[in-house]
Amino acid sequence: MMKKIALCVLLMFTFAGCRSTTISPPRALVSQHATNAVELEEAVKRGVVLAGWKVEQATDRFVVAGFTHGSHYVQVTYTISNNQVISTLSNSKNLRQSDHKIHKHAIGWKKRVDRQVARQI
Repeated sequence: MMKKIALCVLLMFTFAGCRSTTISPPRALVSQHATNAVELEEAVKRGVVLAGWKVEQATDRFVVAGFTHGSHYVQVTYTISNNQVISTLSNSKNLRQSDHKIHKHAIGWKKRVDRQVARQI
């Protein structure tokens, strides 16, 4: 009987609760259409908005985008250089971010906004 209880408790902790995953290195998105930094900035902002995120700050060198889901928040910074944009997860709240780990949902949200930005640039 004790073995069954111990097994149930072990399974409960294994399958319940938050899941964290490794944060990927910054991702480079190469532009096929934009010819200068201003065009890249506009394309990044368009992709951010189309993905349902908010543009929090923007210049011709970077765009900071934020996404809130309930009490969770994730921020991605797009650094603009030449004909490419580097995507970096720059901040989060309530997603248990530490060193190179974060809740798996944050990675999914970032991938979705990155795909939309890549389509626009």
